[in-house]
Amino acid sequence: MLPIERRDEPDEALRKQVDDGLSAHNARHSKVFAEEDEPEKKPRTLDLFVRDADGQVRAGLLGRLRFAWSGEGWLYVSHLWVDESLRGQDYGTRLLRQAEDAAREAGCIAVHLTTFSFQARPFYEKQGYRCVGTLEGYPPGGSYYWMVKQPL
Repeated sequence: MLPIERRDEPDEALRKQVDDGLSAHNARHSKVFAEEDEPEKKPRTLDLFVRDADGQVRAGLLGRLRFAWSGEGWLYVSHLWVDESLRGQDYGTRLLRQAEDAAREAGCIAVHLTTFSFQARPFYEKQGYRCVGTLEGYPPGGSYYWMVKQPL
């Protein structure tokens, strides 16, 4: 039996091997997402940033566009953050709308993301997202939500 190696610090080369292996498996068996050799359907990054006059990032959205073999895609928003000094000034709304517009232009039909109970579920619901799943007690005393906006 092969040994299991533990790493407490990320090794990007090793992480990429696991990601590539899982992506190849998914492409072979599900045909849900497009093959890597279809450039127009290749997964791609969608990141947006708000910088202050000194060039410091004060807000941002990190996302990923994934496309099905049929050409339809989904945007996954992994991060949406607005510095506390900018909250209440529509930066979150503007970032999310700009990402949704870019995703729509790229052929996406929906967006999905996650949030914690202490984060922004009411904000996302106000933007047209609905909760499709809840993990109660994660973190302890809180909840974790899967949110979807469909159609986009």
